[in-house]
Amino acid sequence: MISVLIFFAALSFTCIIPVYNLLTARRLTPRTTTKKPFVSILIPARNEEKNIKEFLPKILKQDYPNFEVIVLDDNSEDNTFKELKKLECDKLKILKGKPLEKGWIGKPWACHQLSQEAKGELFLFLDADVELKPETLESAVALFQEEKVSMLSCFPQQLMNSWGEWLIVPMIDIMSLTLLPLELIKHTKSHLISIAIGQFILIEKNAYHKIGGHESVKTKKTEDTGIARLMKQHGFKISAVRSIDLVKCRMYSNLLTSIQGLSRSVYDGTNLKIPAYLIAVVFYFSIFLLPIFLIISDLNFIIVLIPLYVIRISTAILAGQDLILTSLLFPLHLLLFVPIALNSIYISLTHQVVWKGRVI
Repeated sequence: MISVLIFFAALSFTCIIPVYNLLTARRLTPRTTTKKPFVSILIPARNEEKNIKEFLPKILKQDYPNFEVIVLDDNSEDNTFKELKKLECDKLKILKGKPLEKGWIGKPWACHQLSQEAKGELFLFLDADVELKPETLESAVALFQEEKVSMLSCFPQQLMNSWGEWLIVPMIDIMSLTLLPLELIKHTKSHLISIAIGQFILIEKNAYHKIGGHESVKTKKTEDTGIARLMKQHGFKISAVRSIDLVKCRMYSNLLTSIQGLSRSVYDGTNLKIPAYLIAVVFYFSIFLLPIFLIISDLNFIIVLIPLYVIRISTAILAGQDLILTSLLFPLHLLLFVPIALNSIYISLTHQVVWKGRVI
């Protein structure tokens, strides 16, 4: 019984951050502002013909009056450029990406080229698979001003249309909402308490250039969190918020792309050395998975499901996920994370990370 209480106490302790985030994390909701600085919306696009066709028209129809959209076709192997040309208008500037330079990873290289063409006081870096409502840009600028920060990153509501996605994608929200108190990001100076998601980053032009822009993270697979850490190291305030309705994204299309996508970023995103990373994986297994296996041999361990599901329900509500479905799949999420975490370090160390047809 003592071991049951130890596991229960340990898991109850891990509930603190997700519950704190549920109660305190800022949300991007409809807002207006009288101050409307010029915003450059910057979108790198590699092999994104489907997403360009579906989402770019909505981005171009923002209610905000003072913006431009620049999309860079990053040497796509599909019809991305043709789809861009079909949407050509005054608000849209289309760039053909230069060949990838030695020493750069693809996305930072594309974002770097976009930043050189941007005219805005604020840069909004978006992924090509992000969907915006017409009021999103003004709401983001208004919240940026309210927060009094130099960078605001918004975690979109993740759209999942297949079982493969439901098995993998929710892990991203579980990790981001369980490991880091989002509201403290703005109120602490430590660069270790930093997070961002490259799907939506609104940043001051001057601050962006002061930290060295994407050139300063040109070799990082998780360039978004790299930029967040650099912002803090240079004394800038940053904020991470959630969106349920104004910003949405379908990151992956099936089980395979979901596994590849998460494996690509888990190890690099922790910024841990190999021994510390492996210790973290063992700790995760011991705290979250071992009690589930112990339930089979001793039903007294069923009590540990209470804090586990407090974590899952808190993160699901904040992320805008289906409570019933995510609760049913939660044990599988826990089980699948360990092999993905180990695969992440394996492919990183053996240089087998492939994304959008490129070896990273």
